[in-house]
Amino acid sequence: LDAEPVGAVGAVLVLFVEIGDRLAADIEKWKLPLVFGGSQQTAHARGSVVHDHADGARRAGAALAAIGRRRVAYVGVPPANGPLWAARHGGVSAGARAGGAAFDHEPADRYEGDEGAAAARRLFERAPGTDAIVCSSDLVALGVLRALRELRLDVPRDVALIGFDDTETGQAAGLSSVHQDFRRLGGAAARMGLRAAAGEKGDLGRLVLPVDLRLRTSVLPEPPAADLPPAEAREGGWRVRTPEGDRGPFTRRSLVGWLRPD
Repeated sequence: LDAEPVGAVGAVLVLFVEIGDRLAADIEKWKLPLVFGGSQQTAHARGSVVHDHADGARRAGAALAAIGRRRVAYVGVPPANGPLWAARHGGVSAGARAGGAAFDHEPADRYEGDEGAAAARRLFERAPGTDAIVCSSDLVALGVLRALRELRLDVPRDVALIGFDDTETGQAAGLSSVHQDFRRLGGAAARMGLRAAAGEKGDLGRLVLPVDLRLRTSVLPEPPAADLPPAEAREGGWRVRTPEGDRGPFTRRSLVGWLRPD
């Protein structure tokens, strides 16, 4: 904004980006309520709506450990780049380690596929035994997928792969991903802004929305029934390693349901 807004401006709603402290302070000085949606920024804000990135990342790491993956790597934007990336990195680490898997991190400094592909090549050059990867975005994950194919590593037999954001492009590629309901987030942020514009005083709060882990063929291919004993083929084919012992066998549907929290 180059000048103080005039007219019927009742609140400022900022979606999926972070703004400079100077602009945020100017908005506050103009006595306009500021609401963030999809941003970890809170300075000068009256309210915010975010997704639970840490929980989604934790579920991804835990799911990979639960199906027997022993070396889980996070390929993505480094945690030092901001609280969103710290939440995703920390969540994967916590979930994987809680399930008994080793954790590794290969930085992908830019939010793009080529950076993901380059990071995957570096990762397998120094840690060739990596058998699962969680990426900071679907875009990075699709780059990783391309590099894995170049390295002649099968997904998911050799390496299971999970992205973040659940994009249509990722879905078409069979990419497992952490799903966020952006429509719900935008609606909640808009309602919060309307409350402020209508004159509601004080802190509007911080609303944290749940996410969902969507498992597809980059993690769970259908097991060939011919390779399973008859009883196991009828019931499913996946067994899950837990601290209390093995669970299963599971069908695809029952395993996905089991891996999601109550």
